[in-house]
Amino acid sequence: MNFSPEGDYRGYLQNHTPKIDEIISRIEPKTPCGEFFRRYWHPVALTSEV
Repeated sequence: MNFSPEGDYRGYLQNHTPKIDEIISRIEPKTPCGEFFRRYWHPVALTSEV
């Protein structure tokens, strides 16, 4: 069985850049995602290991 879908599905031919979602992409203080990020941040390494 050799399945080959119709059409060209390779992503590099797409020239559309999606709009940035301001609510989930901004992590500055006083932003919804920033406050969430700071509240639930769990460090995974010591600064001496970085």
